[in-house]
Formats: sequence, structure tokens, C-alpha cells
Amino acid sequence: MNFDYEQIERYIEGKLEGEALAKFKAKLLTNKALAEEVALYKDVNMTLTSAYAHEQEDAALAQTFNQLGKKYFTKSTTIIQETDSAKIKQDNTKVVPMRLTPKEKNTNQWSGFRWLRPAIGLAVAALIALLIWQPWQGSLVDSYYQPYALNITERSGDEEQLSQAEKAYKSGDYAAALPVFEQYPNNVEVQLAKGNAAYNLGKLDAAATTFQQIASGNSIYTSTANWYLALTYLKQEKTAEAQTILQKIPNNSDDYKQAQQLLNEMSK
Repeated sequence: MNFDYEQIERYIEGKLEGEALAKFKAKLLTNKALAEEVALYKDVNMTLTSAYAHEQEDAALAQTFNQLGKKYFTKSTTIIQETDSAKIKQDNTKVVPMRLTPKEKNTNQWSGFRWLRPAIGLAVAALIALLIWQPWQGSLVDSYYQPYALNITERSGDEEQLSQAEKAYKSGDYAAALPVFEQYPNNVEVQLAKGNAAYNLGKLDAAATTFQQIASGNSIYTSTANWYLALTYLKQEKTAEAQTILQKIPNNSDDYKQAQQLLNEMSK
């Protein structure tokens, strides 16, 4: 969406008046995108104002100008401003840096950044969002996660309800499968599928609890449960806990190789 940033700036600086001000305020009440853009613009405006208020940055800017002056002007060339004739002449006078008044400094500093503010604001917002969401964390988990392959009914010929739940699970209908799996607390494979169903439904605490219960037992599925428990912790951004669980997976386990690969990825 395109915005009139000059109008936004005039509004923020209190320069918008009369009918124009009334119309702009009315837009803010009905246009959510505009209101959000104005709020963001205010934040950027305050950030830039604060930055340029520091004398240390002013000194650094002045030093840069002086260095550029030394680089691009020689002692044999000088520009002299004459108030009566505006003539320009050259002689052997040394260059004398012009000092700006505080008001002129502020004007010059802002003029260069005036039209960059929207871009800077978007960049700042994107960076904040990136740090909060940490999409690389989710991508790492997703690249390793595969739902547990449940095939109990093919071997045991269990009742129809469980068979339907298994079909729902394999088709990705975890919401339909989960309530049925909860009715089989003593079937470890069903419980593994239950934990996976909860995981895919975003019920990470419930998934972690299920995997913990299986991992604490003496079944042949202990390492598998630990693998899924580690992925659940990583999904919850509990990196330290995930690393601890991955290190518990023994080297004779089918999950050992991928556990070590994931540990290496996490340490990068």
C-alpha cells in the first residue's frame, strides 16, 4: 500500500492544520494500515532524533567531513564566498572548514534522511520480527521431523475404532486420532503416535509429557521417544534441554545418527 509520507511527516511534526488535519485524523480512525504506518514512522522518527542528539555522533560526522575535505581539496584551491558579488576565485589560501550552527546541523542531518525513514522503519520492524520469531529455529526442527510410522493394526488386527484412528493419523487428521489414542495408555506404539498427534496440533506440553513417560520406561521405544522429546523441546525453544536428551540416545539406536547430526547443526 502506498502512503503519502510527506503528509505523515507533517502530521507527526504538527504542521498539518485545518481541514487537512481533520481529514487525516479521520483516515487514522478507519484505516488500520495507515495508523500502523504512522505509529512506525513515529518510532523511527524518535530513534533518529535520539541518535543525532548525541554530541559524539556530531563529532564523528564533523571528523568525516574534515577528512573528505583534506582528501579532495588541495592547498592551492579554495572556495571563497563573497556576499557582495558571489564571485568565485582561486588562490593559495588554505581551506577553512565552515562551521554550522546547531539549527543548520539539525536541518542538514534530517534532509539527507527524510525520504529514507520509511525504508529504515521497515528494516527495523523486519529485524525485530526476525529476532522474535527466529524462523531458522523452526526450519531446523521441521527438516528433521517425520511423524512416527504407526502400523499396529496390520499386525494385531485391533478393533475398528483404533483402525479408523490410525487411518486418520496417517492422513494427517490428528485431531480425530488423538482422542482415540488416549484410550490406549498401555500400548507404547499408540502412545508414540499420540505424542506425535499432540505435537502436530501444537500441544507441545502434552506431547513432551507423553514422550517423557515412554522414555522413562523400559520398552524398546525409549530412544525413539527421546528423539521426539528432543524435537519437541527444540520446537519450544528449549535448546539446552533438547541437547541433553539427544546426548542420551545410544550409538546402537536407529536414531543415533540423526541425533548426532542435529547436535552438530545446533552447535553451529
